[in-house]
Amino acid sequence: SEAQKIKLFFEKRRPLQVRCGLEMLQRLFETDGEVADKEILPCLQELLADSSLADICSLQCLGAEVVIEAAEGKRLRKEGVREHIFPLAMSMLSTNDSKVIQAWTKAVILLLPLLDTSEVEKTVLPFALENGEVSKSADQRLLCASLVGALASNLSVEAINGPSTSATSKSAPSLFKRAMALCQDTDHNVRGCLALQLTKLAEAFNAKPGTETKIRHDGIVDEVMELLQDEEAEVRGRAVEGTIPLLEHLPANQRANVTAALTHEVYGKAQSRHGDLEMLARNLGPLAAQVWKGMAPEDLEVYMAFLREIPRCANAEARAATAFNAPAFVFALGKQHFEPALEQLVAQLAKDGLPAVRAAMARALAGVASQLDPPAAVEHLQRVLTSLLRDDSAEVRSAMLAKLPALLPLLVQPDADGNDEVVQAISKVLTTIQGQHSFWRQELCVVEAIGLAARAFSPSQVQETLVPALLKSMAQASYRVRLAAGHALLALLRLSRNPQLRADTCHKLTRDWGRSPSFGKRMLYCELCLAVLRHFSRNFFKVFFIDTALEVIKDEVPNVRCRACCLLPVIKRSLKLPFDASLLEIVINSMIRLLKDQDPDVVAAARSVSDQVYKMDELKPAAADPEDDAKRADEEQVHGTLERKHHPIHRPSVESNDPAKAGGGSGWATTKSAGTAKYNSHNTIPKLSVPKASSTGDIGKLSPTAGRGKAKSDGAGKVASGGGSGLKSAAGFARVTS
Repeated sequence: SEAQKIKLFFEKRRPLQVRCGLEMLQRLFETDGEVADKEILPCLQELLADSSLADICSLQCLGAEVVIEAAEGKRLRKEGVREHIFPLAMSMLSTNDSKVIQAWTKAVILLLPLLDTSEVEKTVLPFALENGEVSKSADQRLLCASLVGALASNLSVEAINGPSTSATSKSAPSLFKRAMALCQDTDHNVRGCLALQLTKLAEAFNAKPGTETKIRHDGIVDEVMELLQDEEAEVRGRAVEGTIPLLEHLPANQRANVTAALTHEVYGKAQSRHGDLEMLARNLGPLAAQVWKGMAPEDLEVYMAFLREIPRCANAEARAATAFNAPAFVFALGKQHFEPALEQLVAQLAKDGLPAVRAAMARALAGVASQLDPPAAVEHLQRVLTSLLRDDSAEVRSAMLAKLPALLPLLVQPDADGNDEVVQAISKVLTTIQGQHSFWRQELCVVEAIGLAARAFSPSQVQETLVPALLKSMAQASYRVRLAAGHALLALLRLSRNPQLRADTCHKLTRDWGRSPSFGKRMLYCELCLAVLRHFSRNFFKVFFIDTALEVIKDEVPNVRCRACCLLPVIKRSLKLPFDASLLEIVINSMIRLLKDQDPDVVAAARSVSDQVYKMDELKPAAADPEDDAKRADEEQVHGTLERKHHPIHRPSVESNDPAKAGGGSGWATTKSAGTAKYNSHNTIPKLSVPKASSTGDIGKLSPTAGRGKAKSDGAGKVASGGGSGLKSAAGFARVTS
């Protein structure tokens, strides 16, 4: 079993096998946690305690990673944690290797919620207080600082305020006092770590409001003020990062004091501390979302002045961080108020001399646009979009194209002045990457964006630029790109009011894809037929696509026939009697042929749709379909009356390389190609009698036993009393075909 393999690996004590065992243990936690607790965890404790094992430190760190991942995935059982994992974790915190201590500290933090509060108070709290003493090493004090936040979240206010019940001395300090003392520690790593833990302390005291809580908050705020002015830049940075979430847990007056300190003492004096610019820029987005709304104009101007200086600063990381946070700035000020300073900031960062900064702005541009009203977004950001699409850096273009599906519908609006430039830029980018396998993801983003923004393009842009570009992607790109390009093309055609463009493009799809010598294109045509019915009416599908769709069902390639099976229910739903009686006969014959196919995958695909094809048991009145009726009415406004023409088509064999033989047109091919004739010679299917037209319903019910010699039937293939005989149920159909 898996557990036996893990035990065997652990017993061998070979590093590679131990690593394999630890990876298998992760899976065992998910599949059989009880076995892991009883059989494996004791072995794990023994293994990681063996200091003679080669590379023991890396194995101990790997063991911590396994525990952390299982804890984050909520796959650990409380019994196993209490009996095995937690004692192991506490023993690992007593080792001499800093990497091991750091890894298992995170594990202990995640394990605390799985322990009883009394257990935490008796074991972890005294351990943390002891390691936080001044006489301990810097690493031990850092360990205590790292545990403060987790302990505050898992202990009562009394336990945080009072001395530990199991402390050896009556004068042992409380967790709160120890934390306040560590804020003044001589090691800057300890001070920086405590700066990130103060929010948890304040949150714990809020659970029990009162005079004591106010005193504690005052103490926390005093330490925050000092940490914000610390002599070490790293400590100041962590103080700012920790103070932002702290603000919502403070009373109004203390919140105002801390906000004023952040505004005037930190960001107001940022230019005198160039080493802080990256840290301040990185944290300005979350801070703006917290405090900018409702801020006094004179205070807000401090931040605007800071932002005006960022594009000119020499710190590239600060400029990139500012670009990343740009959406938060717009969100904080509201949709109706796009500050000139912010507009200038976005434009300058989009033209930054460093590609990494421009790429960061490209990734953030969609967030900025989504926070503005559409007219304002187009007015202020469309030129930025065009410049980033034309950027010389591949990194910038890649970042821009990745966000294009979200961005293009926001910045390309109908009749906008800059639409032509955007379309030209997109066309140029698409031309450079079309058909290149290494850029298929970028090409996919472009064609998806075109489909999402289809309503915004003018008729000339659609006809002259976008339709040819999408057809080229459908012919050259990878399958996912070709499919997305097909969907985008149909979206453009659906909105086009040019009947000639619609007709010509549909005939091209039928000729160059449905009747292509390439089986991959014919498979794509099956997908396009399904997409056509999402954009157009059933009548439109019947006029332009149904004949070729029926042809691919008889394709020589099994993969194409397999994919084409899904078209049969779609085709049947588009038929109406008596006008489509001949098509109905072809559908039924095709279904029978597919169920007798020599390829098992084709048979399985046919069986999966046979219930849908033979679902009707009797003629029923056609159900109203307002959506389809609306589509058809719109199509008739563009084309006039659309009717399917009944004339023969000569479909070339797929082996043919002469494109001139792949002519367009509509109608069912009554003259078979050599390949088709060969296929039919191996799959002779008796024709079914077509029922007479009924005045009610779309599609009648046909008997699959019609024309099958001695098959039992009481008038199969004839019209039954009351409106016509129907197709037998799927079960009966299966019996007949077997």
